[in-house]
Amino acid sequence: MSVEQPKTWIGRKVNAVAWRKIFEKHPEVAQCFMPGNEQMLKTIRQRRPRLDSTLCQLGPPPKEIVNEILQGSSISISHSMKYNAQDGLDESSFRQFFSDGYVVVRNAVPLPLVDAALRHINACIGRGALNQQVPGLIGVEQHSSFLQLFFDSKLPTIAQSLIGPGKVTPPFAAQVALRFPAPLIPTRERQQAELQCGTAWHVDGFGKNTHSPFTLLVGVCLSDTSAPLQGNFAVHPGAHFDLQEAVRNAVQDDDSTFSEQHEAEHFLGIGPNLNTNNEITRMRNRNKPNLGPPTPLILKKGDCVIAHQKLPHLGMSNYSPNIRYQLYFRLSHIDIDQHRNKWLDDLLLPFEGLRDSIPRS
Repeated sequence: MSVEQPKTWIGRKVNAVAWRKIFEKHPEVAQCFMPGNEQMLKTIRQRRPRLDSTLCQLGPPPKEIVNEILQGSSISISHSMKYNAQDGLDESSFRQFFSDGYVVVRNAVPLPLVDAALRHINACIGRGALNQQVPGLIGVEQHSSFLQLFFDSKLPTIAQSLIGPGKVTPPFAAQVALRFPAPLIPTRERQQAELQCGTAWHVDGFGKNTHSPFTLLVGVCLSDTSAPLQGNFAVHPGAHFDLQEAVRNAVQDDDSTFSEQHEAEHFLGIGPNLNTNNEITRMRNRNKPNLGPPTPLILKKGDCVIAHQKLPHLGMSNYSPNIRYQLYFRLSHIDIDQHRNKWLDDLLLPFEGLRDSIPRS
């Protein structure tokens, strides 16, 4: 990464000390200066205005500090993408990801790490972190318990087994996804209608002049979903191939329909609203292909779902009496900017580990 040098070296020592303190306190900022992580700093500065103000006052870091990071010397970056081949996906999992666009890995995260993340989320809820916030916790996505859950589990190896060892940009944040119990349980007919609905899906990342913002979605189950309609993460297996041409056309037309989701429904946990009098839902879904009934995933605490970025998915309604807790990490190939447009034509392009494991004719 090219780093602009300060105009003057006056105060160089103070500048270096200040940057070292920033990197020690915020290791995710240090990661931004590693190859392939160029977009991370922009995202961090946009989401954390106080930190952005501090960085602006410091100016760019001295060249020797950046070199130390790139060479892995004295500056400690606490989170690294370790790779242990025995924790990677097996051949059957590779083949399922190839054909279905997702795979569930059981017991991917040790329960103590899950419980630490749950403790923090519930403590935030108790302090009123959800007040006036839809759909989830704001300002806690970078908590150490979330990052530790990722880096101290099998998840770095699982991701690299698909994308390639050393090819994954480390995450610096997690999405906290809570689905609250619906205030009322609808009729059995309504529940069956939701289970059969084939147009409530979305594909992440479509917006004005944007697409394919990441490579792999990693969802970690923090609470059991033992039956359908408990806030399950649901998928349309194999539909990333079925929608490939439609997705390509949507990108060309700058159409974000495939990514639209009604946030109030998501927050309340009532999922796809199938009331035919609801104009918002009809307008949102009418231009989407009907993919048939979705597959709700049955997960236990510590399980994870690994999904292709272009796999259509949805969050189902939660008619259980409990909150559904989930964490999501969005991971990118280090060369995502070079892959982005080519990926529309070759859905397996950034998955180097998968391509090497399953030769294609």
